[in-house]
Amino acid sequence: MDDLESLRLALDRERLKFERQKLATEVRHRRQESRRPRPAFWKDLLSNPLALAIVGGFITLMTSIVSSTYTSSQNREAEKMRAAYARDSARDSLAADLIKKFVEGPSREAVRENLKFLVDAGLVPTYANEIRAYLQANPDAAPQVAFRGGITGVDDAVPVERLSKSDPMATLAQSVGRLASANGQELCTAFLVAPRVIAAAGHCILNSQEKTMKFLIGGREINAMVVSREFTTLGKKNYAVLNLTDAPSLPFLKLAKRAPSMGEHLSILMFRGSAKQLAVRSDDCRVSAIESETFVHGCDTGPGSSGAPIISEMGEVIGVHNGRKNQGASDAGGWATRADALPIY
Repeated sequence: MDDLESLRLALDRERLKFERQKLATEVRHRRQESRRPRPAFWKDLLSNPLALAIVGGFITLMTSIVSSTYTSSQNREAEKMRAAYARDSARDSLAADLIKKFVEGPSREAVRENLKFLVDAGLVPTYANEIRAYLQANPDAAPQVAFRGGITGVDDAVPVERLSKSDPMATLAQSVGRLASANGQELCTAFLVAPRVIAAAGHCILNSQEKTMKFLIGGREINAMVVSREFTTLGKKNYAVLNLTDAPSLPFLKLAKRAPSMGEHLSILMFRGSAKQLAVRSDDCRVSAIESETFVHGCDTGPGSSGAPIISEMGEVIGVHNGRKNQGASDAGGWATRADALPIY
């Protein structure tokens, strides 16, 4: 009996010893495990395909956003540059056209005065210094070109005062007068389209900031306020609409609401830089080319005739005379803004 008890106690001691060794081994392993560096977060991330896909998609999205923002910014800058270039190009083209138009004069002195006016009025800022230097360095010269005067062959213009009182043109002529600047310098022809409204050529208002002009008609001088004006370049739409401060109690002309027809016979009432009113009716005075807002005609005109009404055989204004096209060109002749393109109703 004592032997069995001794054996049991010996076994218990061995079991306890084994348990202590096991516990010590586990504690040692846990301490060693705690001392080991844990895997970096990015290593865990790289080992996960789903996480990789999410991160890759986020990077792609951010790259697209940054690229799109940069591209949009570049496009906006490019559009600004193109708009500025187009604006500068249009301004320079207009200035060149004005210079070309103003060097067409009957004398060197007239051309020099025209150029000096363009510079002083600030209408040709791009070329102002060069023109001023040229005029100062060449006091006896001017870049004069052949003066055509708007007449092809024999002058077909006749004074309105010679027309019979029964002639419809004599009646229509009562609605046509002269347009002058505020200081009284006569510039162009203009005509009544309503009791207190006149139409003229846009380039006759030389300064886009000028709002007050003078309308000379029937022995009267009436102030005219600029309502609208369009003039970009020679050969394009070119008109001005002005309101009168007083009605001259004269008939006004009716604007045609239709397009001109090729070969259509025309007539024109105008002033050539003087108080003498002229009328033109001839076989050459007809439509020779038609554009969406303008047309070309063969009527004799002349300096000061810009803004003159071009009249159909029905007595309606079919267009506003603007100027002359280059001789020898396929569309040579006078050009006009179509009446149906005017903002007058």
